Amino acid sequence: LADGETCCLAESKRGDLQFVITQGYRNLAVLHHIKKLIGFGSINKQGPRTFRYVVQDQVGLAEIISFLNGNLVLKKRIAGLAKFIEAYNARYTTSIEAITTGVEPTREDG
Repeated sequence: LADGETCCLAESKRGDLQFVITQGYRNLAVLHHIKKLIGFGSINKQGPRTFRYVVQDQVGLAEIISFLNGNLVLKKRIAGLAKFIEAYNARYTTSIEAITTGVEPTREDG
């Protein structure tokens, strides 16, 4: 993602769990492509030049977790997903296990 563009799994200010990808208006097509590819979520205008792809429902969040769990590389991202899974499990009384081991990238991966 470019500067000012983000992707996160978090709790909103209202306490809702959500997956969000934020992009500037020049990359709005990317958000539409993601929504079409994944098949769920919504795209909302956040500001005059900013849009967000958002998933907040239980089933959609479970799908996002299954996409990401075990497929992250950076320890910071793995820890963030594990924390989100913990919050998801508490909210929906599920027992998804976070996969906390990542793949170590090598020079050949670039």
